[in-house]
Amino acid sequence: MKTVSGAKRLAGLGLATLLLVLSSVAPSHADSTNDQALLTQLGLIRGHLHMASELTDAGDKKNASVHFHHPLKELYSAIAPELAARDIPDLGDKLRVLEKADEAGGDLKKPLGAVLSTIDLAEASITASPKLMLAAVVGLLRHAAEEYQAAYQQGTLDKLEEYQDSAGFARKAAEIFARIRLNLSKRDPPPIRDIALAVATLQTAWPSLNGPAKPIIDAAGVKALVDKIEQRAAAYRG
Repeated sequence: MKTVSGAKRLAGLGLATLLLVLSSVAPSHADSTNDQALLTQLGLIRGHLHMASELTDAGDKKNASVHFHHPLKELYSAIAPELAARDIPDLGDKLRVLEKADEAGGDLKKPLGAVLSTIDLAEASITASPKLMLAAVVGLLRHAAEEYQAAYQQGTLDKLEEYQDSAGFARKAAEIFARIRLNLSKRDPPPIRDIALAVATLQTAWPSLNGPAKPIIDAAGVKALVDKIEQRAAAYRG
């Protein structure tokens, strides 16, 4: 069974649209709570689907299925009203079709593509400022740190599902940051350099899909790096 070609499709056309307007947005609208929350939640959904696709490509159908089900189970209800307000086609229906295709062991290319295309539309409805994009990165990393702590609660990996959740969120955050880094650096380089270093260091905490028995970076260390990223993002003047 094949999914859409891994990370390339999961990057999102909507995100590309967001990047095009970074230079011309009005800050009062760009920093709206709804936009920031929606962008973060959509990033979490992409993180789950990214992990599900990686696991599928690795032949781990059992764990992939868990992550294909997480978006509808854990995230969709919170953003459904906001999506409706933006006249975005029903993402919930498309997620249900994806779940059914996964459960039936069918080809996931079409249903996954439909989900991602709808997420693209939702992201394109967001007016993105540099501050908002950084806030979304921080939000994703906050969730990653929480899941990572849960995965290594006793100092050893005893909750693989949470480890994989955290990996998906962290990878999505790193992907978004990589796409906006150059634009951000043109406005205020010092904090962006610090954030880039911390994001790169963070990625070493997730060396594999199934995770090391002992953490590469302990949960407190992951949280400290995320705290630093949040502090430097708050200092950004772009």
